[in-house]
Amino acid sequence: MKHVTHLLLYLFSLGFLNAGESAFLVTTQGEFPLVLEVVKTPKALQDGLMFRKHVPDNHGMLFVFEAPHNLCFWMKNTYVPLDILHFDDRGVVVELMPAMKPHDLSVRCAKALGLAALEFPAGSIKKFNVQVGDRLKHDSFKSDAK
Repeated sequence: MKHVTHLLLYLFSLGFLNAGESAFLVTTQGEFPLVLEVVKTPKALQDGLMFRKHVPDNHGMLFVFEAPHNLCFWMKNTYVPLDILHFDDRGVVVELMPAMKPHDLSVRCAKALGLAALEFPAGSIKKFNVQVGDRLKHDSFKSDAK
């Protein structure tokens, strides 16, 4: 049992296992459960989903910043195509960035100010029919979103 515990701790530290945090993406199509890794360290902020070979459906990484700004992303060392959603401080979607291509070094910046961004598998925006004005229910956001 001791060896199994050490193996699980090792895999967790490498990012292969994550407890994840629950969230719900609320769209006109319904309320969809997601499992999110929430960025909490400068290293995780810098790396994002780099070097991951797979991101499961309904999983993603949430970046929450201290102040709203025009969030910019690139796909350096990112092996999987991603969709990115940008949110205000209430978790309301303010911009969509669908179909970010693996290893693309082009920097894409949001036109709208955002406090947070969610990276999740490409096709998720279409799958959930996400539109500007939809929202993400998560503890990172004020709860008064409508």
